[in-house]
Amino acid sequence: MNKQELKDTLDSHSKWLQSEKDGIRADLSGANLQGVNLESANLKGANLSRANLRGANLSRANLWCADLRGANLSGADLWGADYILQWQAPQGARRTCYSVNHADCVMHKLGCFWGNTEQAVEAIRDKYGNDSMYEQLLVLNAQALEVE
Repeated sequence: MNKQELKDTLDSHSKWLQSEKDGIRADLSGANLQGVNLESANLKGANLSRANLRGANLSRANLWCADLRGANLSGADLWGADYILQWQAPQGARRTCYSVNHADCVMHKLGCFWGNTEQAVEAIRDKYGNDSMYEQLLVLNAQALEVE
């Protein structure tokens, strides 16, 4: 997808968010958006499933109800993105973790891992054992996002 196609897609999505009659919901599923600057973009409800967002700038983007299943967020800047909780991994790990609410579940980015709450808890238990502080934080973040 080139810059103009992305701009047109985001413009149409913006119109769709305003009325759902004039525009079209952004379907960026499978799109290669590696390294793209989407800072402050309104991607509310957008389909970003399986998109390559590796190294993309999504800081301050609105990702509320965006479909991020299977998206590659490695190295993406998610600082301040709406409906993403940022949290520091406990136990001395120097890693920022992200939890995001989208269409039908909460997803988590933990280092290079990206998956739903059940998958994330399983991965954490494999590494830290059952009921670790890391697991407790993840579950609390998932619950907070589910309420919103």
